[in-house]
Amino acid sequence: MRFSYGLSLVLLGAALAPAPAPAREVAPGVTVSRSVAVALSRPLRELAAEAAAQPAVADGAEREVRNSDLSGKGDHSLVEPADATDPVRQAAFPMQPEPNRLTDPLASFDGISATGFLPPDTTGDVGPNHYVQAVNVKVAVYDKTGTQLVAPTNINLLFAALPAGDVCRTTNSGDPIVLYDQFADRWLVSQFGLKFSAPTSFNQCIAISQTADPTGSWYVYDFLWATDRLNDYPHFGVWPDGYYATFNQFNAALTAWEGAGVAIYERDRMLDGLSAQQVTFDIGAVNLNYGGHQIVDLDGATLPSAGEPARVLEWDNAGWIGDPVDTLRLWEVHVDWTTPANSTFGANAAYDANFELLPADATVLQDTGQACSGTRACIPQPGTAVKVDSISDGRLMYRSSHRIFGDHDSLLVQQTVNAGGSIAGPRWIEIRGALAGTPAIYQQGTYSPDATHRWMGSVAMDGDGDVALGYSASSASVFPSILYTARHPYDPLGQMTLGEKTLQAGAGSQTSGSSRWGDYSTLSVDPTDDCTFWYTNQYYASTSSGSWKTRIGAFEVWGCGAVFAYDFENGNTSGWSQTVP
Repeated sequence: MRFSYGLSLVLLGAALAPAPAPAREVAPGVTVSRSVAVALSRPLRELAAEAAAQPAVADGAEREVRNSDLSGKGDHSLVEPADATDPVRQAAFPMQPEPNRLTDPLASFDGISATGFLPPDTTGDVGPNHYVQAVNVKVAVYDKTGTQLVAPTNINLLFAALPAGDVCRTTNSGDPIVLYDQFADRWLVSQFGLKFSAPTSFNQCIAISQTADPTGSWYVYDFLWATDRLNDYPHFGVWPDGYYATFNQFNAALTAWEGAGVAIYERDRMLDGLSAQQVTFDIGAVNLNYGGHQIVDLDGATLPSAGEPARVLEWDNAGWIGDPVDTLRLWEVHVDWTTPANSTFGANAAYDANFELLPADATVLQDTGQACSGTRACIPQPGTAVKVDSISDGRLMYRSSHRIFGDHDSLLVQQTVNAGGSIAGPRWIEIRGALAGTPAIYQQGTYSPDATHRWMGSVAMDGDGDVALGYSASSASVFPSILYTARHPYDPLGQMTLGEKTLQAGAGSQTSGSSRWGDYSTLSVDPTDDCTFWYTNQYYASTSSGSWKTRIGAFEVWGCGAVFAYDFENGNTSGWSQTVP
């Protein structure tokens, strides 16, 4: 199936004082609109300093940010048995001999602490000189040594320059995302704006830094998503022709699932602070059984060819929507700002009639279902009967990274599955050939080397093709901690071979009855060397209901950026030796 639409563009108004055109549904489920409002903020460092000087407002309430459980997506009646075997589980710690391993943390420092919200939705990204982190509902800026340049500040303060009463200015709703746009040397910070009082309004709030300095001023945008559908769980990716996003939709009363949504925002105009278009695809209007999508985010310096569509992935467990086996779906999403009628959400000849990539080997793709046999609050912790959320419901986790090499392109994604015996483990998948029209799964594995639960993961690839995975880890004897592992590109397929390192050991458990944990974490690659991984996730320094902390850290895979030679004869058991540093 293919969506298409046609629209005559009308260029509107001055850059910072647009008169937005009304949204137009130009095809079933397809809407084109323009930013509700756009303005230039004052420097973030000034806003933060002024906010810090104001008296603190007492607020001891523990507030839970909404999170879809995709319960309206298909038939969940089939749950694999707890003792099922994952065919691609990595159940041991194979390790390359030193020095062919991971580095210890090259940087490690605390980020934003508890804000009164559960979960924190920890996100961040790294640029040439800064690390920008956001949680529900704060943003902060650090240099790469951990020096705090902008203290944690309410995200909606960035939007204070928008007109009085604007949803992005008056609400501070959360579900943030931070991205560094390496192709423009700019930053993106986004959260949703939710107005439940009449008249209801559900908006997406996007800020683009005016320069490479995230402590300075930002172009701030308010885009209306809908008045009757909530834009939950927004995730973003950078693509040359737009900022792409995926959503899970619910009705305004939060009582019904409304399917998946995809949006593209007019990147070129937003980089200049001009009024910008939003193109949205309401996938729920076509099929309510789809959901939990993940948009790709482009890494590395190599751009796709002009007009190349971005990709969106989705995972469906067997039995959910009629699939006899677990199925990974892959779509193309294309926008054409010059000729909007050419914009499509759909397929090419490599895809079947449902515009999906079907598994070439269903047995290899099959996992053993949701962790803990489908019970989300299932991760044990020391010293408490309270268990935390695995978010193991067929939801692909942030980010899905896409990288272009000379002879192939590589697309990574991961989610939490039942690794066997009701142990949660991250299933990571690498797809190659997505840009060539013949995508195929190149490798996959479920990293679960012992009985400790591992979940809330994020996966990325450096410029040499090394794959790293960061995640939470916990058991009845291990406090929730932040760990990472990795592999070289020439290692056995589906295996994380370089051991496991600790970014931050936990020292406490979360006792809140909500069970909510994380919602997502973020692993990204430093654009200055295309080798250093930066990861952020949550932990507890002591047991409490909801006084979480976050950690930001960096690490590398040994040898990234060097030239290697094949060298078995010199006794190097890995078969490789570094020849040029």
